[in-house]
Amino acid sequence: MVFKQMEQVAQFLKAAEDYGVTKTDMFQTVDLFEGKDMAAVQRTLMALGSLAVTKNDGHYRGDPNWFMKKA
Repeated sequence: MVFKQMEQVAQFLKAAEDYGVTKTDMFQTVDLFEGKDMAAVQRTLMALGSLAVTKNDGHYRGDPNWFMKKA
């Protein structure tokens, strides 16, 4: 079960990178899985949200005021 969970986190990170989140904004699987650096996890989610709001391609359906648009 642990391996499957870590694999799913890795798949999320790959999808976020394919969507356009930069490697410098990405957390490591262990950061989330072991709770070592939750601030890095939050930075990744904020970068992903900002990118989705900026692209405005219909993938983000939440409140766009939660994230800043990228220049």
